[in-house]
Amino acid sequence: KPGAFFLGCLHSHSVYSGDHAKTVAAKFNQGTANYQMHTPAEVFQKAASNFHDFYFMTDHSSPEQNEFYQNGFTDEHWAATKQQAEAATTASFLAMRGYEFSRNNDPDKGGLGHMNVLYSAAWNSAYAPGHTFAWLYNWMVPQAKSLVVAQFNHPAMQGARGKNFNNYA
Repeated sequence: KPGAFFLGCLHSHSVYSGDHAKTVAAKFNQGTANYQMHTPAEVFQKAASNFHDFYFMTDHSSPEQNEFYQNGFTDEHWAATKQQAEAATTASFLAMRGYEFSRNNDPDKGGLGHMNVLYSAAWNSAYAPGHTFAWLYNWMVPQAKSLVVAQFNHPAMQGARGKNFNNYA
């Protein structure tokens, strides 16, 4: 509808993001990681019950990132997120999946930063050899045949690990 206002979220994490699992565990489970808590389905349900019109789940796609990933972000997590999004979608709520391409280490000198890739059919690890931002931009070009959207996340983050996205090149 022209002029309509929609409430939603383009950047969120579930238990499938290792650092998020640690945070949830510390807050709700006496500091013990519980990989059954805060699933995408639970997050979608909370969003819908709090009057969101849409919600993207964008877990970190970096299985090598830290010890809290259990066995890392996997194809199974990607598929499960899609299934949970489809199950949560109703006539008044649209649940969708994406992923956060999170480069916190830079062995390839390809820039640091986090970028959501929304509505793609596949996910990519930011820590696979050669997976820099330039690589991601090149990967997205042929995706233009379908609806795929990308966004920079928290670009003004300060400090030694500040997010510079290779100066957006």
